[in-house]
Amino acid sequence: MTELQAAIRFVHLAAAVSVAGSFAFIALIALPAMPPGGVAGRAAREALLRTHRQCLLVGLPLLLVSALAALVVQAVILGAPATPGGASGGPGDESSSGIVTLLTQTLYGQVWLLRMGLLAALAIVCWP
Repeated sequence: MTELQAAIRFVHLAAAVSVAGSFAFIALIALPAMPPGGVAGRAAREALLRTHRQCLLVGLPLLLVSALAALVVQAVILGAPATPGGASGGPGDESSSGIVTLLTQTLYGQVWLLRMGLLAALAIVCWP
């Protein structure tokens, strides 16, 4: 693993732990400890949800960007995006088919697609 891959993986895992930890903190610690009702309870819940939204607004895009960066690095390592002349080409050339091959015919690509589908589902659920 290269230093770049390690850095991208670190950012990706940190963002994933941040997002998952925010959900776990709310469900397991914060909500059970809050006062049951009243003005103070409502204000505390609103502050908690505001903080949770901020965590999601940072974490979800960071997950997407780091996943895309990891895919690009993996494609470069496998030699998928380079054309025979050494320059990257446009759509429809060897680079596009190399990325598609990486995504559809390798375990890395299939897991990457599954993770992106789950990330999209989480973003859709959390959007409102």
